[in-house]
Amino acid sequence: MKYAFQIIFALAILTNFASCTKDKVSKVPLPDGYFEETWDEPLAAAKDYDRNIYVHFYAEWCSLCAEFKSDVLNETEVEAYVEANFVPVTLDSENGVGKEIFEQNNFSGHPISAVFDKDGNLLQFHRGKMTKTEFLDWIKAYE
Repeated sequence: MKYAFQIIFALAILTNFASCTKDKVSKVPLPDGYFEETWDEPLAAAKDYDRNIYVHFYAEWCSLCAEFKSDVLNETEVEAYVEANFVPVTLDSENGVGKEIFEQNNFSGHPISAVFDKDGNLLQFHRGKMTKTEFLDWIKAYE
């Protein structure tokens, strides 16, 4: 029994290490139309186009954030929908303006998908990775 626990513990550590070595978020291509690491420009664009702002908050080390960006945000249908209906932004939750907004809204965990109105007020957020269908179902309520 003692060895079974040690084996399970070792496997858990190896699995965690493997998930940490996946591509970093910055290595995943930015979807079309996204502002990156800025807030003033998206706010101005949201007012100009009378649209809400979609923000993908991530941490560079977060493998779920990289997977979400790659598998969902870069998916053709999602990319086109978000670009046509929102002002899309990606912000690093641990640096710069992304950290400020992340902390102002008392967010925790990764990834965070958030929708702000054109004045920068938080409308809603979702913590965790979503599938393409889950994401589209969630975000369509804030168009």
